[in-house]
Amino acid sequence: MSTEPKIIDPFSCHSLYLEMSTLGRSLGNGTGFVVKKNDLFYLITNWHAVHGRSAETLQPLHSSMALPDQMTIVFHRKDALGSWVLAQFSLIRPNGQPGWLEHSRGHEIDVVAIPLDSLVSTEQIKYYDLDLALGDVDMVPECAMSASIIGFPRGKTSAGYFPIWKTGHVASDYDLDYGGTPCFLIDATVREGMSGSPVFLRSSNFKKKDGSRELLVGPPQVRFLGVYSGRIEELSEIGRVWKPETIHEIIDHGVTPPNPLSE
Repeated sequence: MSTEPKIIDPFSCHSLYLEMSTLGRSLGNGTGFVVKKNDLFYLITNWHAVHGRSAETLQPLHSSMALPDQMTIVFHRKDALGSWVLAQFSLIRPNGQPGWLEHSRGHEIDVVAIPLDSLVSTEQIKYYDLDLALGDVDMVPECAMSASIIGFPRGKTSAGYFPIWKTGHVASDYDLDYGGTPCFLIDATVREGMSGSPVFLRSSNFKKKDGSRELLVGPPQVRFLGVYSGRIEELSEIGRVWKPETIHEIIDHGVTPPNPLSE
């Protein structure tokens, strides 16, 4: 058996496996990732994952009409990459309030931030938090450029709880807001379970904001493009990606919604 150290892409460590459940019964899986802002850690995933409802129609997503009351997050174990800690917590706090922040526009922005500092002990857990500064890298996302979506399609993993990389292409001009919301489109064969996945550009040949082009000889440049949230139509391969600005807005000015289980 080989004792050589395994080479793992650092970006494979960002995506975390999520499972939503109610009364101990699984309702499905999703993807999330951790960011750090203002010295606090947050789990980023989709609005529809924690609500259990479509962000467009507001109808329950599960065939039983059940809504989630618990989430399990599979974290990396500290000092043991390739080992895992399963942390389960109630989506609704003891005071009856949801344990997440969402955008002031509510379900119109299919992204939420879950504060982790008072929720999870880091005694055994290692956060591989995604650097939000990657969203500001001088690298223009052009239509037809390849982009990577890193998550868990249909709950599948690559090894242990490491994610699977899917490749798609930028399908709309990044600076234009699709549907009047801060998102753009991606053309990719992506399935359920990848909602909440981070999306990246990684290229050695790209356009810069001043119009010049960069051709790198060394490692490729990386830019964080946003949060994947699913296809715009069931039979379409076109999906939404919410821009990084939505994460900043939610953390800085987000709101705690009413308890969705009491509605």
